Amino acid sequence: MILRAAPGSTIAAAGSLLTRSGLLRHAGAAAALRRGGIAAVTGLAALRSPGRPVLVREHDALTGLELDAAVRATATALAAEWPAGARIGVRGDGGIATLVALAAAGAAGLDAVPLGPRLGSEDLAALTAGLDGVVDDWDAVRRDDRTPPGQGRRQGRAGRTAAPPPRPRPPPRATGRVHLLIPKQQTFHHGSPRRRLGVRGMLQLADADRRLRIPLGAVLVLAPLDHGHGLTAALAGLARGRTALLGGGLRPAEQAELALRHRPATITGVPAQLARLLDAADAAFDGVRLVVSGSSRLDPGLRARLAATGARVLDCYGTTETGTVAIEGRPLAGVRIAVEAGGGIRIASPLGGRAWRVPGDLGRVERGRLVIEGRTGALVDSGGELVSPERVAAALTAIPGVVSARVVAVPDDLKGTTLHAEVTTTDPALDADALRRELAARLGRSGVPTRLIVAREG
Repeated sequence: MILRAAPGSTIAAAGSLLTRSGLLRHAGAAAALRRGGIAAVTGLAALRSPGRPVLVREHDALTGLELDAAVRATATALAAEWPAGARIGVRGDGGIATLVALAAAGAAGLDAVPLGPRLGSEDLAALTAGLDGVVDDWDAVRRDDRTPPGQGRRQGRAGRTAAPPPRPRPPPRATGRVHLLIPKQQTFHHGSPRRRLGVRGMLQLADADRRLRIPLGAVLVLAPLDHGHGLTAALAGLARGRTALLGGGLRPAEQAELALRHRPATITGVPAQLARLLDAADAAFDGVRLVVSGSSRLDPGLRARLAATGARVLDCYGTTETGTVAIEGRPLAGVRIAVEAGGGIRIASPLGGRAWRVPGDLGRVERGRLVIEGRTGALVDSGGELVSPERVAAALTAIPGVVSARVVAVPDDLKGTTLHAEVTTTDPALDADALRRELAARLGRSGVPTRLIVAREG
């Protein structure tokens, strides 16, 4: 069965696009992205919000003009050090400096790979082996004589800020791409938020805008910048003239503090992140008008809890390569979603080049809507992270003192799937906590089973 957008939806998207503001927003963004990649979005932020904070991380902030100046200066420094087309890793905690470094790398003609704290040692080693080099986000940005983003200016009362002095532009080069690399057993795939947008692509974006109706006000982004959901949400907020509150990588209590201080109108994240924030402080959702969930199945119970805050709750589906393709299970304009007999999903979207892509998800069609049910193959979706139970079992058995390990995927209402492990060891010092620490170091937090039972041999 193939799902398509309803004719009325496409007509409404076209009507939205053909308004003067719609043409300026989508056609202007399309042209800018073709020329400047992510750095074009920071340039748009400078035009729309020159003196207002557009990026906020805990107590630090940058206005639109400060952000644009930081990207330009960092791009010039990177272009002087790296040849065009080089592929570099950007290591950071997902704060303001990380986004500045990623945007600057693209403007300097470099392909950039965000290396966030979620990565374990095995994935980090595999990723860096294919790179020309790695830069620390803070080091890359502080080469300018200004205080580095994320380390300096404390945000006080919102107000207009004097424009910083003009900064040099990087030499003309073809725009670089940002690669979001996701472990897939022992291989990796990538995507890029920079796409060539034609009329159909603009219709897809216009339909998403029309359905989301993102309210005025700040957007709290709970997913990290090295996750497709986090990077896309942060850039979308900037492109729409919103303040992006970067909460990725922060503890739920710190995210709640960020929300209570800045009172966002929109909160976006994967279901597990939304649930943790709700548990930490339901007051963080006071005044929130829109909650956007994505990258994992939204449990009906969690949806009800989120809706009880008074916010409008929307469940989005898509991939890094195709963009958002469905909202509340209904395809966007120009999108085709095929659900095969065994439940496998194929997607064709204008933003993905209109070619059929296989995201590896399972689903069904219910009353004309797409319902996601799980993953195909060896990978499972656990709280928006793709995890291989076989890979976790192999990592466990590689630990000295472990005789055998069995890892299974168990359905979970909140995360979609969790991992349960049974391990047999000969070393009395290898308790569950020690094994969890070793796994987190090797595979990252997503590779640690929720339940881990340890048995002694003999």
